[in-house]
Amino acid sequence: MVVGTFGNLLTLIAIPYVRMKYGSQFSILQLNSVILILHLSFCDLLYSVVGFPHLIQAYWTRTNIYDPTVCYFLGMFRNLVAYADFNNIAVIACCVARQN
Repeated sequence: MVVGTFGNLLTLIAIPYVRMKYGSQFSILQLNSVILILHLSFCDLLYSVVGFPHLIQAYWTRTNIYDPTVCYFLGMFRNLVAYADFNNIAVIACCVARQN
């Protein structure tokens, strides 16, 4: 969870910085798939910050400390973020395959 948060934050900060500061030296950063990689990193960050701690807590304590409505919405949010994450991976694969 800590590694995922740190790695995704680093990606979300580093890619735009390098794209703005050294854009002419790294032409690969001008591709559309880089925006999708940023979106993937954002989805992973949401999952590791919101969805994963709730899942760990539920398995670790084997109880639910949240109200059933909160638990339902946390689970729904976690699944929606995972769904967006998987679709984003598929779109990145399509973009890369189309460029080659």
